[in-house]
This record gives sequence, structure tokens and C-alpha cells, in this order.
Amino acid sequence: MSESDRIIIDRNGQRQVGELVSSLGGGGGGTTTLNINTGAIPVGSVVTVDASGVALADSATITSNGVVVGMIVSQNTVVTDGVISDVLSGLTKGATYWLSNFGTLTTTPATDETLVKIGIATSATELVLRPEFSPLIPAADANVLTINTGNLSAGKLVVVTAGSIAALADTSTTVSILGMVSAQDEVVTNGKVSGLTGLTAGSQYFLTTNGDMSTTPPTGTGNTVFTVGVALSTTTFNLQTKEVVTL
Repeated sequence: MSESDRIIIDRNGQRQVGELVSSLGGGGGGTTTLNINTGAIPVGSVVTVDASGVALADSATITSNGVVVGMIVSQNTVVTDGVISDVLSGLTKGATYWLSNFGTLTTTPATDETLVKIGIATSATELVLRPEFSPLIPAADANVLTINTGNLSAGKLVVVTAGSIAALADTSTTVSILGMVSAQDEVVTNGKVSGLTGLTAGSQYFLTTNGDMSTTPPTGTGNTVFTVGVALSTTTFNLQTKEVVTL
């Protein structure tokens, strides 16, 4: 295999080469694997791959700088994207899994550590691996905008009108989200929002209608799918809005 088919990590003049292999995973989805020395790290562990080699990933210390996140599926084989079958057990179908400590997974991410979405379980033994970093901004550092919110309640997703008045966001008409109402005349545009109710910890949320959000994305033609963030607990939300696609 030529060097162009390999991942090459260079550090201080030392090169570590891992062979990239494309294959078909369960359900016919494309899976990308990296052949690299995994040492004694157990199969099923979430790991980082960088210039120093392979190491257990940990939400308390991980950064997005220069690392590849994946899961060991067999000795010296790391899947970095795709479907993982029959390596894990006891998964909850439909649940979103996040990086926890020492290479393990959790459905409830920590509220004070880096959020790394690992993937979604499609069965008790199958995980669709799609690692994604989601920066966690402390409440004290959240971006807060002072704007007339009228009688809109906390937790509502809003846009801004020409008169600098917050209006309810809606997946059928909204082209960009301003943020989430956190208090009277306050809108958080990016960061942690506390004091909410009824959230499902660990779940990713999508904009729906009338400023509301749901763990189920919209499906109607012409609707715009916005991911709006992740519930850290039943009352705390990490707001990170992003347009995904227009249906």
C-alpha cells in the first residue's frame, strides 16, 4: 500500500504510520478503520490517536487538537467512523453515547468536562460511531444578549426581528437561530442554560415549532433541521446551534 493510503502523524521528526482501511460495516454503511499498534488497551475502549500513539480517551482531559477519536474493535484495529457490531453489549437502542472516563461510554455526559459524542446505538450490540466534539461553555462564560423577550418563557428558542424583539423560532421558517431565552429579556446565544425542566440527560435536541425543541428531528419537506445542543441533565442544557440540512 502506498504512503498516500496511510495516516501519518509527525512529531519532532518522528513519524508513526497507521494504515487506513475502508470496508463495509453492518447494514451496509461505510466504515473507516485504522490499523495501528493498540498495545494492551482492551477491545471496546474509546481511544485517541495522535503523534504519540494510541491512548485511552477521557472526557476530563481530551482536547480536539490533533487527535483522531475511535474505538478498538480488535487487536491493532481502530474504527474511526462507521458501524461497530458485536464488540459492545448492553447498549440501549436509540440512545446517544458520549465519552466518559478511561475509554468508556455513558448516556449521561458530565456537566463540567469536554463533550464528545461517540455515536448512537442501533441495537444492544451495534453502535453507529460518529465522534463529534461539542465544546462545553461554563454558565459564567455563556454568551448572553439583552433583548426584549416579551412574555416568552425560559427555554424557548428565538430569532430576532427588525425591531430587536425576540420571536419564536420555527423549523418551517427559520434560517438562523439567535439563541434560547434564559430569563426575562435575556437570550443565551451559546453556552450553558440552567433552570429548565423535563430534559432527557445526554440527548441531542432539534428545533421543532413555536420555539420548542425535541429529541426527534423534523421530517417535513421544506423544514430546516437545526441541532440546538445537548441536555446535560434534566434541568441544564448546553446550547450549540447548528443548521444541518433543509429537507
